[in-house]
Amino acid sequence: MQATPVRLLPATLAAACLAACSTAATGATRVTATAAVSSATVGAASVDWSRFARSCAVADGGSGLGTRIDDVVRADLNADGHPEAFVVDECESSTSAWPQQVEVFDGATDPAAPRRLGVLLADDPVHPRSVAITVNGGRVTITGTGLSDDAPLCCPDLTIRRVYLWSGKGFTLTESTQGLRPS
Repeated sequence: MQATPVRLLPATLAAACLAACSTAATGATRVTATAAVSSATVGAASVDWSRFARSCAVADGGSGLGTRIDDVVRADLNADGHPEAFVVDECESSTSAWPQQVEVFDGATDPAAPRRLGVLLADDPVHPRSVAITVNGGRVTITGTGLSDDAPLCCPDLTIRRVYLWSGKGFTLTESTQGLRPS
């Protein structure tokens, strides 16, 4: 089931939308990252994910314009009853979009200091954008668009699919496919 994209909704409304996107039969959640979301409600706490996401400082290889949180997906990755946070982020830009990555935070940790379990799509050579995440147990599927070597930064020309498996200690990329987008 595909969710309607979240567009700058208050965090509580966004959390309600994310909860409604779950498929009870499979435990899968699918959400499309299309809007800036600076914080999300986790239980009774609101987490400002920009405090914990990657640094986009120039010294760290970023744009120097700050980090933008595009989406937060909640799904129980490890079946412990505490949904993890899949934070889709990118560096702010004054021109073409920066690549997105997905940072995964442990749902059982204190929201004031969440523990990062891993970073997905980091340094992906096709510069992922417009990602959608599906989580089914320990399997995380990410689809979206990307750039071939010949594409201008403005115009992703690839569709991508990446599948990661959670081992209990880390993520392993098990599938990586891409192809030209239909015209």
